[in-house]
Amino acid sequence: MQHKRKRGAPLGNRNRLVHGDYGRERKKFYADVRAHIRDGKALVALVEELAERIPWDTP
Repeated sequence: MQHKRKRGAPLGNRNRLVHGDYGRERKKFYADVRAHIRDGKALVALVEELAERIPWDTP
């Protein structure tokens, strides 16, 4: 007989998620934050690329 793999926090962990009341919302929020950061980095890269193409006249 094989034992099923235990999931979740180890026994005695007082910081564990007990009921999951906000788990789904928190995961969605963090995913949205990561997407926002990713979009911002892509925008900065695009602006830097376009800035290289512009002939800047420096005196």
